[in-house]
Amino acid sequence: MAAAMEPIAPPQVERSSPSGTAASPPPLPPAPPSLYPPERRFPTAIIGSSLLALLVIVVVVLRLLPNASPSAPSPAAQTDQIALTAVRPVAPPAAAGGAVLPTQVSFAPGTTSVDIEVSSGGATVQAPVTVSVSAGPSAPPIIDATYLLNPSGETVITLTPPGGPFAAGDYSVAITANGLRLGATAFDVR
Repeated sequence: MAAAMEPIAPPQVERSSPSGTAASPPPLPPAPPSLYPPERRFPTAIIGSSLLALLVIVVVVLRLLPNASPSAPSPAAQTDQIALTAVRPVAPPAAAGGAVLPTQVSFAPGTTSVDIEVSSGGATVQAPVTVSVSAGPSAPPIIDATYLLNPSGETVITLTPPGGPFAAGDYSVAITANGLRLGATAFDVR
């Protein structure tokens, strides 16, 4: 009787498919070979980044193009009142002794200032111009200053280099307004 009272362990059932094979799925067949070699495939990232770069270039070009709206005045319209008819280096007023200053393109060593005459054809307003003097075509300016033109049309501007007299050499003078070159002249110190 004691043996009849002992608990019986539940039976263990093995699971198998009804046909007797294992329940795991069959292995997949290998992937078919690609029609294109690996060097001819274009990943989406390359195409996307190329389109993005093209978009950035278009935006930059559109920003750099001048604004063609009719409401904004162009730089040429802002300088219509400034029309230089002549720019020339002249003799100092004390040595001239007359109303018309003679042209002088060569100055003696040790010259501390050079006068230039700017003829603006009788502009009715005083217009600011920038005068730059360089000791050669590609040299940085030694003088870069803004001057007002006389409404009478004739303005004499005295150019004095900082730090002493003009050194021996050839000098170029450029006159600009609103970034546009209006006139130029040259002189030398020998």
